[in-house]
Amino acid sequence: MQRMIIALLVGVVIGLLAGGVGEDAAVAADKKPAAPKEIRAQSFTLVDAKGTPRGRLGVDDGGAFLVLWGPGRKPDAVLLSATQIGFGDQRGQPRVLLGREGAGAILKLSDANDRGGASLALVPSGSALTLSDAKGVQRVFLNVTKKGPRLRLLDARGKIIDSLPRGAK
Repeated sequence: MQRMIIALLVGVVIGLLAGGVGEDAAVAADKKPAAPKEIRAQSFTLVDAKGTPRGRLGVDDGGAFLVLWGPGRKPDAVLLSATQIGFGDQRGQPRVLLGREGAGAILKLSDANDRGGASLALVPSGSALTLSDAKGVQRVFLNVTKKGPRLRLLDARGKIIDSLPRGAK
């Protein structure tokens, strides 16, 4: 009889413990873990559902950067130390660059070979627009400074063929 009572008590205790543990586990599963206040690392890589890298946020000797990759791991967008942001084409070639240098700003538009294109620069002393041909040779230069506007037209070798005001270099 004593064995039956002990067995019954042991069974009740085990049942209570198991039920309590099960209840605690269910409650714990419903709780979401607290988000950390800070995560420190030198880089983070973003991957898609297949594990393919699609972006990276990191730091190197040049400062902080963010790169977003499109199909074929070609850069679609690049942000460098918050001073430049660039966008590439489907081959990863840089096509648009927007940035700042010192107290100035620049916008550069490039062709598929990163040679020809246009650039607009704004600096404290004035502004300039440059147009280049497909070989990367500057063909048109327009700038405005405190002295006034200046326009230069250049040939395929980069030699001035005309300018305004006349004789401006």
